Amino acid sequence: MTNAPLTCKPQGARRQTTGLVAALAALTLSACSGGMLPLATPAGSQKIEVLGDTFFVTQNGNTAVVKNFATGTDNQQRLLFNAQMAAIRATNCAIHTITQRDGVNTYDVTLTCPTSSQPRS
Repeated sequence: MTNAPLTCKPQGARRQTTGLVAALAALTLSACSGGMLPLATPAGSQKIEVLGDTFFVTQNGNTAVVKNFATGTDNQQRLLFNAQMAAIRATNCAIHTITQRDGVNTYDVTLTCPTSSQPRS
């Protein structure tokens, strides 16, 4: 009996690596598509289009969260303006404040709503 080390190369390892590369490529493409790939509406939100930008607005009483998945840094002023318009369209409320979260196109909004615009609990 020899004490030779046992080596095992899993069958299909090359295919698994190729599949991983393909998955990473698809993920990268979707992240860099600037809205070219279809997006599913997150649960509880409304999909709103403003001047070619797509936003998802979720309202909770007198607050809302507005999300956009565009990329780039030269479009921030446009996205902020369009996020405000999306919040107004989705909620039928006036904007009191809007703040962009660091590093993402997610905006926290406080609203001034007529009583009839607030969601029922």
